[in-house]
Amino acid sequence: REVKDGMYRSYLYALSNLVVQFPLMAILSLACLFPGPYPMMDFPLQGFGVVLFGYIAQSWALECMAQFFSCEDNMLLGLLNFLSSWFQTFLFSGLFLPVANVIWPFRIFCYIFCYRWAIPVTCWGMQRWAGPYDEAFQCAAADATGAVALAVAGPKQGLPVFCNLKTPDEEGYGFYCSDSIPATGCAGRTGPQTLDSLSMAFPTISSKDEWLTFSLLMYGMAICWRILHLIRVMAVCSRSAQPASSSPPAFSSPSQLPASVSSVSSC
Repeated sequence: REVKDGMYRSYLYALSNLVVQFPLMAILSLACLFPGPYPMMDFPLQGFGVVLFGYIAQSWALECMAQFFSCEDNMLLGLLNFLSSWFQTFLFSGLFLPVANVIWPFRIFCYIFCYRWAIPVTCWGMQRWAGPYDEAFQCAAADATGAVALAVAGPKQGLPVFCNLKTPDEEGYGFYCSDSIPATGCAGRTGPQTLDSLSMAFPTISSKDEWLTFSLLMYGMAICWRILHLIRVMAVCSRSAQPASSSPPAFSSPSQLPASVSSVSSC
């Protein structure tokens, strides 16, 4: 309303809003990660900065998208547009349906929404430095074919075990889990092995160090939504009528005064 009334220009509104908005997104992201995942859930603190950096980008991108849809003439229509877009960020995030299986032109939604990039950043930051886990141990192939594997460590050391050699650790060893862990829950001995195991079911998740690239993509998305929001604000303001002059009307004689004013002056 102040922009419509001419109190300040649109770009000043966008700048002042950004000065308040971005720090609040950082505070909100910090509140989501502390003290919940860090330290109550005992995620490695080495990845806290990575997760926080990506979480701020994700929150800011969603906030800027909500601002863009808030410019609708109908408030309920703007709310509906944001909720449907927010749902699409989950639908096309790569968790429910691999990106390669999404047909064009719908695949574009896998790239323009932030959760496609936020999920691998969060998972990588929380698992990269995790482990080694107590119930998982190293193992190696006993021959060149890999048909037989022997335990390198753990309670079955030196014995044949079912060894997962698809996701080796930094030393080149595979992993196996103790009998107390079900086969479906044995994902790895280290954090990168866990990420590689999850990537077989969810290709979006990976042990590759791509968190900075994905985070910058989300910041770029937020900036694009901000620019679109500013363009829409300027378009809405340009449709408004020019404010009328606030100077009082001039009367040449007492007879031209309104009746209420004349009655007061006669008293």
